[in-house]
Amino acid sequence: MQANEALKAFSLKQLESALQLAQISLQSTEQLIRLQLDVAKSTLESQAQKAQAATELKTPEQLAQYNKDSIKAGLESVLSYSNSLYELASQTQSELGKLGESQLTALNKDIISTLDQTAKHAPAGSETAVAVAKQTVQATAAAIDSLTKAAKQVADFAEASVKAAATATTDAVRQAARL
Repeated sequence: MQANEALKAFSLKQLESALQLAQISLQSTEQLIRLQLDVAKSTLESQAQKAQAATELKTPEQLAQYNKDSIKAGLESVLSYSNSLYELASQTQSELGKLGESQLTALNKDIISTLDQTAKHAPAGSETAVAVAKQTVQATAAAIDSLTKAAKQVADFAEASVKAAATATTDAVRQAARL
């Protein structure tokens, strides 16, 4: 009877995890669709304004300035969209990482609990084997935690590098547009 309850509890935890994963996925998809719709709307408005402005051009100098401004605006729009996509992906990755960490923590607790239950019903003299198994689980959890922290540091560094590159690119586009 106890095994059935343990299996039921395990199944409920897995169902809850699947629902959390689905929720994160749907939220990310919703944000992506909203971003794409906003970009489409602003692009349409921008193109309508550019078309109106193009009809008012009278000199070659105005045409040259119009082209320069259009290129600058287009590049800035692409950079902004790219930054928004990157932020959305980073946010989703962070949420999925937190979910994975919580699942791993819960799994480790379940394993330790199972080992404790096993130790209670194990024959005399098996305490050492149970203690070694517990230490192995704890050492593995500590190693995974260290790897997770290292991966987070790498991700933070990469994010800072991408932001710095985006800022440098934006500055270069603005400087080139002034020329």
